[in-house]
Amino acid sequence: MRAEDLDWKLYHILAADPSKGEEELAAIACVSSDTIRSSLERLVAAYLLERGETGYRVLSIQEMLLRCQAKYDKSCPFFLENGVLKMKSMPDTRDE
Repeated sequence: MRAEDLDWKLYHILAADPSKGEEELAAIACVSSDTIRSSLERLVAAYLLERGETGYRVLSIQEMLLRCQAKYDKSCPFFLENGVLKMKSMPDTRDE
């Protein structure tokens, strides 16, 4: 199975049932735990999943867009820190 196909398979499995853990995903996909971890890492890096204390969850479209914007848009007025949206410090442009 190609890596991209496995990624999408895991994404859809987690979208339908976020309670699945790495071992269950490995059994469903018939691949090793290491392969599952690699796939999950790719999905996190692509801003499709988030890893939390209880496992992985699929990000909403809004979360995906905000994370991409915060990373790639240099003029973006906010950034994400530990999942919290924070405003960047803006220089004071008022005439004094």
